Amino acid sequence: MDNEGQNSHTDWLPTNFKICTSSEEYITGIVSSEEELKHLLESHKRASGTSYTVWSDDSHKKQKVTPRCLWKVEDYSEHVPLSVKRRVIYACQHGKNYKKTPTTDDLYTEHEYTRRKRFHIQNSKKVDCPAKLYVRYVVRYDQFAVTKTSSRTERQVAIKGVLESLKEKTTVTSEIIHVKIPLEGAHKNHNTSQNCHFSNNIHYMVRDKIQEYVSLGITSVPFLKKVLKTFVQKELSEMGSVLPHPQDPSYYPSSHVIQNHVHQALVCGKYSGFDQLQVEKN
Repeated sequence: MDNEGQNSHTDWLPTNFKICTSSEEYITGIVSSEEELKHLLESHKRASGTSYTVWSDDSHKKQKVTPRCLWKVEDYSEHVPLSVKRRVIYACQHGKNYKKTPTTDDLYTEHEYTRRKRFHIQNSKKVDCPAKLYVRYVVRYDQFAVTKTSSRTERQVAIKGVLESLKEKTTVTSEIIHVKIPLEGAHKNHNTSQNCHFSNNIHYMVRDKIQEYVSLGITSVPFLKKVLKTFVQKELSEMGSVLPHPQDPSYYPSSHVIQNHVHQALVCGKYSGFDQLQVEKN
């Protein structure tokens, strides 16, 4: 890939993202905090017009007493012992379709009246896109760093020192976050651009803002629509290096979507309030 074509796909990257490798399909790099990671993922979502869902997260697994020490994680290596604290994999919203494909037996059953009359051109946004976004939380044991020309024996001694310090709880560590981001070449069977946002779900911060106003007794859809627009332009836009598209429904939901979330918030508030009354009575 030439530099001009590569830069056109990475102009949205925040300045604090340290690039490790780059290709037509993926770009990998390092950020140093959760805030920087949130900023990176938000910028990527706006630039690609694609959302991601959590496909795998090992944070619920029991942490090993003795972590596995590595000298390289994916393509990241600085001659320092490393261990992966947590792995999260996000799948493209247009990824694998988990719905059962209808067979001949499903379409033609014994009773004619059970046959479905409605015809869907496409009943799911899933198109088996293989693109995934990988996040690894990496621990560095900086006090046991070695030189670039160190021998295998010297590296084994460094690893042994890491394990001993972990037992004695005297280890000095630092943490980084390694991210592998899919670019346009990794996506299949659908378009990726800032203009392909019409199937995006509402942004979680916009949804939370609706719930916040409903909890205050404000349920007017025209008023909420105006308030949400101000919230996105003044607060949410600062989270990424790319501005939200003015027609992106995840940032600028329709009146119908706002009404649905108002209703959901009212229902949740009703039942939570009812449960609280029952607790007080008991």
